[in-house]
Amino acid sequence: MADQRTLTIRMPADEYETLRGYAFVTDRSMNDVVREAIGQFLIGDGRRQQFETLLSDARSTYRAALDKLADS
Repeated sequence: MADQRTLTIRMPADEYETLRGYAFVTDRSMNDVVREAIGQFLIGDGRRQQFETLLSDARSTYRAALDKLADS
């Protein structure tokens, strides 16, 4: 995972405490638990394919703007 990004999320305090407790009892970091959950969400029920299709459509739609930003 050489190329990583940082993500900040907000969640209700009770969900945070549940996440913290789960990470503690499974001897994992909260980051690992959240990253795994997001990964499972993205691959579940064909969501990954749906996401890839939406991303491809967006790239096609905004290609000119993306190219201009890349050249800046």
